[in-house]
Amino acid sequence: MTRLIDVELADLIIPPDPHGLPDTGVDAGVLPRDMADHLRAAKVFPVAPTVRGPRLPMPVIGGGRCVWAAAQAGWDRPIQCVLLGATPPGFTTTALGDAPRNGPAQLVHSASFEGELSAAMRQEVIARMRQLAARMARAGLKGFSRVDDFRWPRPDLLHLSAPSGAGNVPVLGRELWALFDGLASDGIVLRAWDGRRFL
Repeated sequence: MTRLIDVELADLIIPPDPHGLPDTGVDAGVLPRDMADHLRAAKVFPVAPTVRGPRLPMPVIGGGRCVWAAAQAGWDRPIQCVLLGATPPGFTTTALGDAPRNGPAQLVHSASFEGELSAAMRQEVIARMRQLAARMARAGLKGFSRVDDFRWPRPDLLHLSAPSGAGNVPVLGRELWALFDGLASDGIVLRAWDGRRFL
C-alpha cells in the first residue's frame, strides 16, 4: 500500500547539490534552477517526492531535485510525499486514493528560454500562446483553452496561467511541441517548460 504524508521543507534533508542526484523517474528532465523559477510562481508542487521515516528530518529518496528547487524558491506550503518506512511521530498518513485532491482550475506554467528575449520576441511568444489557446478552444478542449496573466520576471522567463485539463494532455503536448519548434526556427529557443527540459 502506498502511504502519503504531508511534510514541510523543514521536515526534510535537502540535498546541497541537486546535480549529484540520480535522474530518477520522478525527477526525469528536471533542471533544478529552472524548476526553482517555476516554483516561485506555481500553486501546485509538481511531484510527490519519496521520503524515508521515521527520523526527522527525513531523507529524500526520490524527487530531490524538485525539493532542492522548492527550498531555493522559498516554497512555504506542505508537500505531499510518498512515505517509506515507519511514520514519524506526530504525523498522519493516508493511503493513495483515499484523499483525492482536485487541482486548481487554473495552472501556472513557466517557459525558460535560452538567452534574453527582445521585446519583439516576447510579444511573438505571447501571440503564439494565444493562437494555441484559440485552437484548443475551437476543438472543445478545456486544457489551455485560455491563456492570461502573462508575466516576464526576466527577459528569458515567462509565467502564464491556463485552465488545467488532464484529458487532453497528449493533444496539448503535440501542440506545445509544434509551437516551440516553430519558435526555435525563428531563433527563440525554449530551454525548459515548468522546470523540466522540453524535449
